[in-house]
Amino acid sequence: MQRGSLAVLTAVVLVSAAPAQFAGFVDPPIIAPTATANLNLHEATGNGTLFMDDCLINEVRVGGQNGPVVWTAIACNDVIIPVGSDEDLSVPWTPQNQSGGALPDGQYYLGVRSRSIATGVVSQQWFAVTLSSQSLSPRLQAWPYVFAGVPTVVALDAPGYAGTSYVAAASFSTDTGIDVAGPGLHLALDPDPLFLFTLSEAGSALTTGFQGDVGSTGAGTMTFTVPQLPPEIQDLNLHVQALIGDPSDATQWVTTNVVSFLYN
Repeated sequence: MQRGSLAVLTAVVLVSAAPAQFAGFVDPPIIAPTATANLNLHEATGNGTLFMDDCLINEVRVGGQNGPVVWTAIACNDVIIPVGSDEDLSVPWTPQNQSGGALPDGQYYLGVRSRSIATGVVSQQWFAVTLSSQSLSPRLQAWPYVFAGVPTVVALDAPGYAGTSYVAAASFSTDTGIDVAGPGLHLALDPDPLFLFTLSEAGSALTTGFQGDVGSTGAGTMTFTVPQLPPEIQDLNLHVQALIGDPSDATQWVTTNVVSFLYN
């Protein structure tokens, strides 16, 4: 690990936005439309957080964080649900629309609305999950926990995409996303300092295989390493997503699912 890279990454973390109320991930990140996933949350402020109603997930959108609303918590009770400092909780989610019907394949965003006990600030956070009735391709797979100094492996599984190219990036959050003008796609990743860092030359010192060509088997591997950070930096969320396609035809590019990680 290069000392300069550690300094740059530490600066990236310190100048990023204020810590989110929760760090979390959906497990598994890809499910069938009839399956159930768990939104695993970790209270990240160190001061405690309050949910604004008893549904915990207050809204579900499709296609982007500002995409159409497919479900909203209109039948929930307006009661305050306290979450203690550094507390972990798991919220089950079964896909359904407002009428209780099935949702089609696609990328969905689970919304969580909470208020900080320390500051009173109310935040709306979004966590990505992909619905797929068949084996999804291309897709990313990874273990959702990150440990300092240990390379984290992200597997790319892209049958049918052999010989194409891909580029991956990471971000601290998935609350706004990015519209990719060329392919007309939406990335769940936020354009925050980590996103820019992983796409830069400096970021290449901490990442391996974040850009390249898909091999003949349609499989690939990328890794990233988070070094030991100062003790005041903890409870970080990291999210990784990739674009994949033919470099000569931007209209044919597609996005992978999002894989999310917790570093604490």
